[in-house]
Amino acid sequence: MSAFLLTVSNSWLRQESLRRDLLLRNTANFERGEELASFPWTVRHEAEMTAGDVVYLLLQGTGSRGIIASGRVISGDLKTENHWHQPGDEVTTVDIHWDTTVLPDEALGTEFLRDKYPRTNWTPRANSTEVAAREEDDLAEEWSTRLIRLGHRVHRTRRRRRSMDLARKTPKTYDTSVVIARSHMRAYRWDLLNIHPPFCAYCGIEDVNVLDAVHLVPLALGGESTPANGRLLCANHHRAFVQGTLKWDGDCFVVSAPWIQVPPPEADTYMAGQVTIALGCIMQERGDDPLNRSDIPVPLTLSAFVDLCCELKLSPPDVLDQALGVIID
Repeated sequence: MSAFLLTVSNSWLRQESLRRDLLLRNTANFERGEELASFPWTVRHEAEMTAGDVVYLLLQGTGSRGIIASGRVISGDLKTENHWHQPGDEVTTVDIHWDTTVLPDEALGTEFLRDKYPRTNWTPRANSTEVAAREEDDLAEEWSTRLIRLGHRVHRTRRRRRSMDLARKTPKTYDTSVVIARSHMRAYRWDLLNIHPPFCAYCGIEDVNVLDAVHLVPLALGGESTPANGRLLCANHHRAFVQGTLKWDGDCFVVSAPWIQVPPPEADTYMAGQVTIALGCIMQERGDDPLNRSDIPVPLTLSAFVDLCCELKLSPPDVLDQALGVIID
């Protein structure tokens, strides 16, 4: 097995709503010790990767720099997909099962990596740069040590699911998975329990054992672990909030459309541009005159977006599919 570096830039991470949402969602799941989402990443079209190869996500650009995530290649089969925010362009991707994801300010720093592992190129210009073979094992140990210092630990043992075929007897087998949780979240949860009413802020369940601490503004977007930025949600509705099914409207949690992730306020202008491009392409295919950016409402709220699509007789999921480059089930 080999190890490779995948890259993401600081500026792109701040601006690209789709991939930022995926990374933040994985970070939140990582905090709670839940299974991380698998999703593809861009690689060079000539990359030679096989199932099981280790990958590290290297944050580059201005600001925090270094490794912020790791995972393994699910399959070495490369795929060609439409670019997620440049209509008409194509990219080569490979499917990754992500094991760990941390915030940018917790990265294993590039300067340190360059000094300690000089045989590897820590400023690659393209994805899927290979880690020097002599440094693979030491780098894996260094990354594990970094996670432990951040307060992560083995948290859960998980058993494989039994077959639903009750007539067939299958020997019991067990797997062990390593899950990481941030120790400071425990103290933050107790702070919220002492300040806010001890029940789920959405459904009202009063079982303290199932309540989680939720950051209304994520840490990665500048939110802080303060009582004003926190609420208590049961585990199910915490996950719904992370997935975007629930959103905070400033006073309470409300249901959002399950097929749309409403962008944060600072992304409104960017999302407006993406929607303008998508609408232009779709309307051009229909033979209509394309819209201008000024025709797109800013801020781009969910209701304004749906109203605009209805006015133009377009399907909101189809527009988002074009704007974000995701396939809506």
